[in-house]
Amino acid sequence: MGSYKRQTLMVMERGKWRKTVNIDTCLVQEIAELWHKKIETVASCCGHNIDPGKKYKTLATIIVVKKDTVKMEELGYEHADKSMREMFYAKTV
Repeated sequence: MGSYKRQTLMVMERGKWRKTVNIDTCLVQEIAELWHKKIETVASCCGHNIDPGKKYKTLATIIVVKKDTVKMEELGYEHADKSMREMFYAKTV
């Protein structure tokens, strides 16, 4: 199971709707910038350390709502998974 030790609480606002969410600390600034640009994020992860069985590092990713995929592409984000067009590699990690 994961831990909340490396997460930061952020307030996500959409109009009159507000919600407090946990964001991996390494992505706080990048997520805040995306929110400022009106890009709606669904999930994000700083990635994980080396997976002993597979010997690779999982990279940081950000998932956005479908309607914002074009905005992410325009900002130069690269798709992390071709089968899931809404998932992008983070730029800051």
